[in-house]
Amino acid sequence: MGRQRHGVEGIESQLPYDGDLDRLGVVLCREATDRKGLLTRSRRGILVTGGHPKGMTSQQRKRLHRFDHRNTGVLPCRPRKIRQRDRCAGAGLQHQHDDQDADYHPVAAGRTLGERSEIMTWHTGPLAVLDLEATGVDPATARVVEVALYLVDRHGNVDPMVDTLVDPGVPMPAEAAAVTGITTADLEARGANPATILGQIVGALDELAREGVPIVIYNATYDWPLLAAELARHGLPNLPNVPPAVIIDPLVLDRHVDRYRKGKRTLAATAEHYGVHLEDAHRATPDAMVSVAVARALAERYPAVLDITGPDLVALQVAAHRAWRDNFNAYLQKVGAEREPVSGDWPGV
Repeated sequence: MGRQRHGVEGIESQLPYDGDLDRLGVVLCREATDRKGLLTRSRRGILVTGGHPKGMTSQQRKRLHRFDHRNTGVLPCRPRKIRQRDRCAGAGLQHQHDDQDADYHPVAAGRTLGERSEIMTWHTGPLAVLDLEATGVDPATARVVEVALYLVDRHGNVDPMVDTLVDPGVPMPAEAAAVTGITTADLEARGANPATILGQIVGALDELAREGVPIVIYNATYDWPLLAAELARHGLPNLPNVPPAVIIDPLVLDRHVDRYRKGKRTLAATAEHYGVHLEDAHRATPDAMVSVAVARALAERYPAVLDITGPDLVALQVAAHRAWRDNFNAYLQKVGAEREPVSGDWPGV
């Protein structure tokens, strides 16, 4: 069956056009549709209807064509069938849908052309970010003592989802207290119940995964298994699978795009390299905010590599971490280093 690059046959003629391209209520991205009107998920975008509405000049059609090829999206959408009664109205594409439209994604369809033009890849849309502080460096045994889970929009506006100290019920080791500045007295006085907070975190992560919002975690091979171990310890639900959850790990991406740069790859060092200022390192909220900024800086500096979405971005990081791990372990063996080799895959669970 042949494939049509722009829009669904029989729909274009129904789309009104008032002369203002940015107000045209059509959601665009790179998507192929077959002649039966079945939309399929592409590597680079989300569900769209395209085509050339009535009343457009040839120059406007060229602009629309160029826009279609430039833009990508980060929102998920499973295949669905478009029907003739789908219409474009007001600020976005509004659908009268019934049970057959269970896979329809209203967030995608509700965006105007102008709004979509500003969301061209994952780093210009909303990002969640998670950072944990803990009692130790082993994620299997460490206890979470501070959590920062935020939603950060493309303008930098911050919406805290979970932001608190957590009392794990065990003393804060002196080494960890020296690094974070968090003491046992702080945790006993202001720390929240761990089961309650962990339940809030996993619930929020599930929601983010369903909505297709990427989650930034610097050095996810520590935080993700640490969180998984804590959830199991308290008999709480498991973390969402990756994918459909999309984790963005600036440490893994930085190693991948700038493999031979000398020096440390701590959050502070990496932030400095990308021109991001970090204060109060090793506290959850400052580390979280800097992690988001570094992730976006990476995407802006290396668009040819990182302008991908969803499962492709996850697959890139899995492969990149594996390549780094194997090369690093080979180096350790070559120099006879007295330390354990790196094991496991990204993101650690």
